[in-house]
Amino acid sequence: MLTRYLKFISTLFTPRRWQIFRRVVLSVLIILFLLLWFANQVISHERQYTYDDVEKVPYNKVAVVLGTSKYLTSGGLNQYFQNRIDATVALWFSGKIKQIIVSGDNAHMSYNEPREMRRELLKRGIPASAIYSDYAGFRTLDSILRAHGVFGLECMIRIAEAIGLDVERDYIARGRRRGETIGWFITEKEQA
Repeated sequence: MLTRYLKFISTLFTPRRWQIFRRVVLSVLIILFLLLWFANQVISHERQYTYDDVEKVPYNKVAVVLGTSKYLTSGGLNQYFQNRIDATVALWFSGKIKQIIVSGDNAHMSYNEPREMRRELLKRGIPASAIYSDYAGFRTLDSILRAHGVFGLECMIRIAEAIGLDVERDYIARGRRRGETIGWFITEKEQA
């Protein structure tokens, strides 16, 4: 049975067809390699805008804190939430920012990311007059584009972790805004 199958395959792929097949596969592999190389170049270029040390972050008037839930579905405290609040407080008290936009989802009355972040920042000593809420930041890209379009920001410090596609999303957001610089403050701690 195996010999019949091999004979069928050998008749199906004549030398000419086999040559065409190899060229198509090689072309696809080359295109995939080039796409991966380009994506790597974009990400490498964007790393110059990432900081994990408060002292190295350049002054910027406004920071945008991207939303995340305060609690995990298991009921425990979400470490990403804590990291973002800690980073915001550190930037505020080091004089790196003067205003804060808390941006996130509030799709349900019982789930309101901006309200939770605002409450936590107030507890940590940041004045209410310095905190603005963006209740339509459903995704990272929405938050960044709204910061430009609704709040009129040309430049900001974005506070979040280096997870997911944030680098690519912010690159796209900057491209739509003709290349304005977005500063980043990345907090990197293990998720509990």
